[in-house]
Amino acid sequence: MKVKVVLLDFDGTLVDMSFMGAYLRDMRKRIVKLCIYSGIHPRITVKYSDPYELFISMYRDPIFTESLGDGVSSLIHRVSSIIEEYEEKVIPYTKCMPSCVEFLKELKDLGVETCIVTLQSLKVTKVILRKEGLLNYIDAIYARDSPGKPKPFKDHVIACLNEFNADENSAVIVGDTLIDLWAAIEAGVPFIGISTGLLLKEELLEAGASMVVEGLSELLPLLKNSGSYQFM
Repeated sequence: MKVKVVLLDFDGTLVDMSFMGAYLRDMRKRIVKLCIYSGIHPRITVKYSDPYELFISMYRDPIFTESLGDGVSSLIHRVSSIIEEYEEKVIPYTKCMPSCVEFLKELKDLGVETCIVTLQSLKVTKVILRKEGLLNYIDAIYARDSPGKPKPFKDHVIACLNEFNADENSAVIVGDTLIDLWAAIEAGVPFIGISTGLLLKEELLEAGASMVVEGLSELLPLLKNSGSYQFM
């Protein structure tokens, strides 16, 4: 497979936003209170301990549309705004993952299109990229507030492929979570796991990753030299 486009997760793959952990409890409480106030029963919200998973469920769980009708779009927007407030608090504490700059520079030199597909907001993603000096190495960004459904749905993956006239046979997705993997599977794009997050190599492989690397420093040589993956 000749890779024309590399689709990258953001948090945990390119940048470290682990400081978000300090805010997850407060973020979730605010989101749940808003959901209950809007008419969503607590038996629904209690299923999701992670605020991002609760956000995704608003697209996936039909109970939200059944309960709110067209109002679900307003809830999604308001929840996204709450999450963004906390993401903004983390901006001063973010940092590049090891070998990130070198990895992106070499992709650019090779003429490979680089696209970020993330559950962070577009505004915060751009601010962090600019802060870390990475923005000029990124060709496209699809965030949770971009048109279409966010990861783990395939919408943003397909939009990226269409933007660069690529298909599933000329792209690869790189990420550290099952959400990244599920988006890749739904879009039919090969997935390379990176074990810089909560999941071990063995878990990512068991879940369906084509292969797993321990960091970005391993990824570029693998793509360039493997018989299965080579750049245009």
